[in-house]
Amino acid sequence: MDTDESISDAIVLLGRQFNKVLRRMDRRPRTNVKNIPQDISRNNNFQKKT
Repeated sequence: MDTDESISDAIVLLGRQFNKVLRRMDRRPRTNVKNIPQDISRNNNFQKKT
């Protein structure tokens, strides 16, 4: 029984950590979406000049 309990505890902890990572990932793209088209146009202009 001890091993079953420790395994289930480990799964719970991993689930919590996974949820934290997902929340962080959800925050990042929303702030970066506006910058992506500008970066693409900058790269295209830079490539045309060279």
